[in-house]
Amino acid sequence: MMFRTAFVSAALLAALAVPAGAGGPGNHGKGKGGGPGPVDCEAARCAMQDAIANCPCDTATNHGSYVHCVVRAVKDSARDHTIPNRCKGKIVRCAARSSCGKPDKVTCILPGHCDVSAGTCVGNDGMQCTSDAECTGAERCKIRSAGDCQTAGGTVGAAGSCCAACAGSPSAAFLD
Repeated sequence: MMFRTAFVSAALLAALAVPAGAGGPGNHGKGKGGGPGPVDCEAARCAMQDAIANCPCDTATNHGSYVHCVVRAVKDSARDHTIPNRCKGKIVRCAARSSCGKPDKVTCILPGHCDVSAGTCVGNDGMQCTSDAECTGAERCKIRSAGDCQTAGGTVGAAGSCCAACAGSPSAAFLD
């Protein structure tokens, strides 16, 4: 009996020695700090493509149902420690930046725009410019109708999402 009491006491002391939210290999982004160092949420999103594929983009009845399906997949993956908790929001935002469940919408790649008064490309303050032509690489993606996209000077994208494509993505939402 004394051994068991000593063992339980030692286990409690060890648990109390690590503050809540402290980083570590088993932390998976829990707590305020989310663990030491940066977390690659793009890699986490790409790692769970099989789960997201259960939320097919092309047959979603509406955008909300598609995003809700992705939310469930993300919560399941976080609960199973497949992805870090602190990546959940970024992965869901990616689903929200898709045309899934929006039958008349497409991804629209808009050219970079130069804010001549500031001398920088909009969305990339580190890129100096004097005209829109100098803002290559500062393109932005929006969800619009094809007509609105072309009217705004954009190009209809081939992907169903404004997020970066994952290699071998089974979901149309994450293909280039």
